[in-house]
Formats: sequence, structure tokens, C-alpha cells
Amino acid sequence: MFKTINSAIRRETLWTLDLARGGVLRKPYNTIKAVMEGDIDAEKYQRHYLKKLISYAKENVPYYQNISASSISDFPVVNKNTMKENYDDFQSVEWKDKKIHTMSTSWSTGTPFVVRQN
Repeated sequence: MFKTINSAIRRETLWTLDLARGGVLRKPYNTIKAVMEGDIDAEKYQRHYLKKLISYAKENVPYYQNISASSISDFPVVNKNTMKENYDDFQSVEWKDKKIHTMSTSWSTGTPFVVRQN
């Protein structure tokens, strides 16, 4: 009984805080839920956001700015060595000088691979 009550309190607290922050969690949650329930055409949704991602990369990420790509298959395949060698060129100009979250792989595969995430 207490587990159910605690869970309900946590859930309501989460959504209340999210509402106060502008629904940054609720909006994507509702979209994912709609896709999963079939209310949104998943392929159409994916194509739309993939086009937006490609456009963003070409406009804001120096590594991709000189590539004449219109679909994901036109982009070059890169690996972590390519990204390490061209680290600055893979940083979005929009986020380059802003404080954002840094993630890295563990040492178990050798040298850690560090990426910045907004």
C-alpha cells in the first residue's frame, strides 16, 4: 500500500515540477506515447525529425557544413577516431561555448571517448 502511495506521490511531483518548467518532459512523453499507440505515423514522424537533424548538422556543425547531403545515406560514416581527430569540428556552433553535460566511455576499451551533450 505504501509503495503504491509513494509511487503516486513521486509521479505527481514529477509532472507538477515538469509543468512548472514548461512541460519539457511531458511533451516528448506524449509524443512517444502517441507513436507507440499508433496515433502518430512513426515513419512520417521519424522522417520529419531526421530531416531536421540533417539540416541542423549542416547549418551548425562545422564537420558537416561543406557536405552536400540531403539524406542520411549521403553523410560519411564516421567513427570515434574521426571524431577525436576533428573534435572541434564536431561541436555545434550553437552550443560550443555553453556549459553542457559531458559524457565519456569507460576505460575498459582503452582511451575514453568524450562527448558533450545538451
